[in-house]
Amino acid sequence: TFQGAQEQPRTAVRLGESRAAPWVDRDGGPRGNGRIVATTEMAGIAAASDKIRYTYNERVYILPPDRVAPQVGDRFLTYRVGPEINGLGQVMIPTGIVRIEEVYRGDNVASVARIVAQYDMVMEGDGVMPLEPFHMDSTSRVAADDIGVTSRVVWIQGEPVLPSLQRYLVVDASSRDGVRIGDQLTLVRPTTEITGGVTLPEQEIA
Repeated sequence: TFQGAQEQPRTAVRLGESRAAPWVDRDGGPRGNGRIVATTEMAGIAAASDKIRYTYNERVYILPPDRVAPQVGDRFLTYRVGPEINGLGQVMIPTGIVRIEEVYRGDNVASVARIVAQYDMVMEGDGVMPLEPFHMDSTSRVAADDIGVTSRVVWIQGEPVLPSLQRYLVVDASSRDGVRIGDQLTLVRPTTEITGGVTLPEQEIA
């Protein structure tokens, strides 16, 4: 008989899922952020193609975040500023991770980094911020727990008419409300009245 390889333990949230997840920040994004400023390609080549989008494994020039002295090997998250959400802030959409390969000191002197992970289009002008540590025990699993939080969906990735599985969304609840990474939320369609005076009952939909 053939014995298949044992499946590795799966945490409630995987590292890549967490890194790629959009979040809401202050209008304009995190204070003191860095940014991607150019490709390391020869200026003539870049100008001829008018290239502003970068690809996995490409080397780019970045200005690091304020008060951060990068070292070779350091990693930073790149992100794009998304739409504003009234009363909450602005959506930040992760685009990738860059790793520092060459460091140059001085005011407004760019360092060289390589794109080592890509979640979306990485573009000139994308923000650069420190990569937050990710801590989740490999034994962590989704578990039912009523934390007494009621929230609503305020943004859906790509703003589709009918969102599909594995699409990111933003809800108006945060750690201040007791929500933690790995919590599972149930989406509920509220009671709705349709044409003819018929009432559709509240229903769990996702």
